[in-house]
Amino acid sequence: MVVAALRQLFGQTIALEGKRIVFVGGLQRSGTSPLYKALLAVPGRTGIYGTHVPEQEGQFLQSVYEPDKSFGILYGFERDCYLSERDTFDPERDRLRLLADWGRFWSPKADVFVEKTPSNIVRLPYLKALFPEGEFIVIVRHPLAYSLALKKWSDEPLRRIIEHWLMVHKTSIENLLKVDGVTVVRYEDICDPSSGARSRLQQRHGVATSADLFADQNVKYFETWGGLHLTALSNDDRIVLSNRYGQVESVFGYSLDEPYVLAEPQWMKEA
Repeated sequence: MVVAALRQLFGQTIALEGKRIVFVGGLQRSGTSPLYKALLAVPGRTGIYGTHVPEQEGQFLQSVYEPDKSFGILYGFERDCYLSERDTFDPERDRLRLLADWGRFWSPKADVFVEKTPSNIVRLPYLKALFPEGEFIVIVRHPLAYSLALKKWSDEPLRRIIEHWLMVHKTSIENLLKVDGVTVVRYEDICDPSSGARSRLQQRHGVATSADLFADQNVKYFETWGGLHLTALSNDDRIVLSNRYGQVESVFGYSLDEPYVLAEPQWMKEA
């Protein structure tokens, strides 16, 4: 305990030589927290825990970039929240600062260092520029389930929250599918024991998901949606959302009209 307290007080620079660093991301309420717990349940891994910050998110414990709370709960509408390789003038300096900031909470004896922040989903190119050896796990959840879950925290209209999901994923599609070292999983697939998502996570990251951590919570939101759909969105709203973001639905296999139906996109078949 004394050693850990001293590390947090004075900081330490973590050396990554011969070790791995894994970043977890995905919009809030998409399952990043249970995924993080599953990752840390594997021996030899260390993460951030026991802090005063919300959900032990690394973004609140660093001094390099603005956390998403600076941009509001629907941060995806703010272009300055998206970070790319062009947003660092000195990658090595930023890398060392982040390692020092997060290293206060990581055990240096671990083989794998894990950092979880939902809005990592809008920072993939930036983090990859700082950590070329970094691995990323991004979890995606149905936009209706995400939006109805987030509605408990926000006074924003439902259409606006759905647009936020669609905006973030539309902007992130190219990065999700093209940045090296990114594993994309759908929340719904992790909750399904018969899905290949579990075996992919096991093979690539040694993660053993469980029914305790991943019990499908979508049903209650889809049932709520079934009772709301006549008033929550107008026909014009539906047409605008579908026309504007059809690509997002096709890439991730979700449907706004038939939420229980999940298609399997081609990229998932090839993963």
